[in-house]
Amino acid sequence: MSVAHPLAIDATDTTDDEHTPALDDRDRRALLEAMAVDPIAPEMYSVRKAGGTEYVVDIDGGACTCPDFQYREVECKHLRRARLEAGEGNVDIAAAQIETAIGAADELIDDLAARRADLLRLRAALARFD
Repeated sequence: MSVAHPLAIDATDTTDDEHTPALDDRDRRALLEAMAVDPIAPEMYSVRKAGGTEYVVDIDGGACTCPDFQYREVECKHLRRARLEAGEGNVDIAAAQIETAIGAADELIDDLAARRADLLRLRAALARFD
């Protein structure tokens, strides 16, 4: 069984804004981890991790030989990476996911800065009672 994910062309999971699919941990690892992806047959790829572990990915069948896919029945990082390398992942959606996450982080930073300024004012106000 294969589960739709944000880097797939038909991604359906969305973030809070309901327009941009969520970028999950497997997507992050697919983008950031060192992996060598080599075609071995039409729609079939060998994906080797930096430590030498190798898995076979079937993009057309949406399958991978890794334990994550075999036991959890999710689209693993290897399948997601192979899709990207094969040009079948939607890079525009991934870019939108990242921009949405950056915007959310910026909002959080602004909120935290405002909270900190508030706390500093409270500390200063409290200090006058010492």
